[in-house]
Amino acid sequence: MKYRTRVAIIGAGPAGIICSYLLAKSKIENILVEKDTFPREKVCGDLLMPDSVKVLRDTGLYEKIRENSQHNGKVEIIAPNKESIELKVDFLSCKRKILDSLLVKSAQDAGAELLEGVYISKPVYRDAPQIKYVAGTTQTGEDIKIFADLYVLSTGAALGPLKSFSILTNKGMTALAVRRYINIKDNIENK
Repeated sequence: MKYRTRVAIIGAGPAGIICSYLLAKSKIENILVEKDTFPREKVCGDLLMPDSVKVLRDTGLYEKIRENSQHNGKVEIIAPNKESIELKVDFLSCKRKILDSLLVKSAQDAGAELLEGVYISKPVYRDAPQIKYVAGTTQTGEDIKIFADLYVLSTGAALGPLKSFSILTNKGMTALAVRRYINIKDNIENK
């Protein structure tokens, strides 16, 4: 199957989705391409730090996310020796699958097209470095070609696309994510 668009955004994490949303709001045709399908659970991204909150405010997406999040104005960091420090910060806590779903819906409502379950395998060059199209495969094995005037790689920790576009040559691990939910009430009582 072939697609033609002005901008193809590869990677539908928060950065890619917000890019797609802003383009669509500006009436710029774009396709958002994601290897997974929504809703999806991810370990990273449950906590939106102050810079992320600012992006949500600046793009007009804050209220929609805030309604589905826990707002936190401070955090206490406790060392093993029980010394602590309290920081006043502006951050939100929102399950990543909820965050992504709300952002994707906003992008689609603004006019973006979403291709889910598509793994982009490589760029095909007209004359290097000019890309003719990107090639991919759906989860059902169908070949996909996406022709665009501009390609945006927003792949987060997914190294495959970065390697296939010759942007990343490091073959080692670059990140590790872990999630743990804590019963706050029990921790406060046992402090």
